[in-house]
Amino acid sequence: MADYEFHFGHFLDMAAGLRFEDLGPATVSRTERVVFDTIGAMLSGSLEPENRAMVRRLPAASGRAATAFAEGFPATDALWAAFFNATEVVFLEMDEHHRPTGHPGSHVVPSALARAEAEDCSGRELITAIVAGYDLAARLANGCTLRDFMHCHGHMGATGAALANGKLLGFDREHLRQAVHVAAGMPLFSSWEPCFEGATVRNTYTGVAAGVGILAAELAGSGFTGLSNALEHTFGELVGSHLELSALDEDLAAPFQIDTDMFKFHACCAMNHPPVEALLKALNGRRLDSRDIDHIDLRVTARSMRLDRLPAPKQLSAKFSIPFAVATTVFHGHAHPEAFRDEKAADPAILDLAGRVHMIPDEELTARWPKDGGADIQVFLKDGEVLHGHVDNPYGWLTEPSTDQDLVDKFSLLNAELYTPQQAQQIFELCDQLADAPSISQFIQRLKDV
Repeated sequence: MADYEFHFGHFLDMAAGLRFEDLGPATVSRTERVVFDTIGAMLSGSLEPENRAMVRRLPAASGRAATAFAEGFPATDALWAAFFNATEVVFLEMDEHHRPTGHPGSHVVPSALARAEAEDCSGRELITAIVAGYDLAARLANGCTLRDFMHCHGHMGATGAALANGKLLGFDREHLRQAVHVAAGMPLFSSWEPCFEGATVRNTYTGVAAGVGILAAELAGSGFTGLSNALEHTFGELVGSHLELSALDEDLAAPFQIDTDMFKFHACCAMNHPPVEALLKALNGRRLDSRDIDHIDLRVTARSMRLDRLPAPKQLSAKFSIPFAVATTVFHGHAHPEAFRDEKAADPAILDLAGRVHMIPDEELTARWPKDGGADIQVFLKDGEVLHGHVDNPYGWLTEPSTDQDLVDKFSLLNAELYTPQQAQQIFELCDQLADAPSISQFIQRLKDV
């Protein structure tokens, strides 16, 4: 318990004392881009049939209204807005990512955005809250050894969302502690199995966690308390088998965890990205007929072997199959959302090629994880030619940083049904000035007006 108090207490001192003025320009800019990227993923997710139906079921706005990011931008209760927005953000697997695991932004940003709108906070207050909440969620992922069946959504992110909500409510150190501990006391025992079957209940994991962030802050503000070592108990014994406590305060703010995130440019699980990009390097712009391919050898990290499987005929399942991701990229020349739709996941020709993708755990690649996350691929053609591709890290990672134009282009690709490229650029510029927004309500209204 003493070690827990030392490490979490050190982190809590930082989080409670964190002010916008403590954030460097790079951190502010990065956070604004995480918000932009998350909004783009939310809006694109809103176009999926389940979310088109769900948004019509949201209750009318209460005294604390917030916006559901969907066509028409309906107002609803902040709790429901957090749940809906955090659910839709993961539908296409285009939400940002943090290594070694997890998507802190998908949990923290929708929850904090709903709270900030309901409380009419400033852009600076929202950015500060997101940085603090993201930091906690990412640090838990850094230190937690999740149990083998446990998916990374729905628990660590809830604590980050709760911390962000507490910051927006102006909580002192003790109330922030209780908000985090209450959230940690309500973990979702999220399984990998729905990913593999393609059951979209998996997409609600982030929604539940974002909602828990709203609830935990309300409960802590009302006097509810959590277990005194809640993070250690939940992430070291329940959803995880071990929590390295030093991860909670190692190198605080040097940099902030949000500074080390990854933007995704392929519509599938992050473990698919190195293989997809190794393949694209091997092809070098060349389009192959799958019938000319004898087989493909793919070397990956040991953790990636979890996705050595063929999918069920559903897009979510397809996004969690590395052989399918490689095969569909051969067919389409890219791994955009349409390459993973249900009909593609059931396509006999794509599945036939996926069955010829042989995954091999590589000791060297595994040893370099998580500093590097690479893949090595050999495409053996029937005429004897062998194509080779290798990446140490996927595009969008720290060593392969994306540009602002990449993010705008991604937003345009995902939301072509809703916005022109010029409007996507306008939304980017709006988010790029988030720190100057005196009111999140006004910020969202300007977004609606685009």
